[in-house]
Amino acid sequence: MKTPRIEARNVLITGCSSGIGAVAARILRDRGWQVIPTVRKPEDLDRLRQDGFDPV
Repeated sequence: MKTPRIEARNVLITGCSSGIGAVAARILRDRGWQVIPTVRKPEDLDRLRQDGFDPV
């Protein structure tokens, strides 16, 4: 059985203000994925914007 190839390059990542969520978001973005990052605290939005993300 062949594994299907994923053509879409969009990903929603929760918890992008720190930790594994932040690392995953940067790695995927650098590999060409369209990352939709989310954070819990509004004060973390500015940091994501400075890193080039458009957070939700």
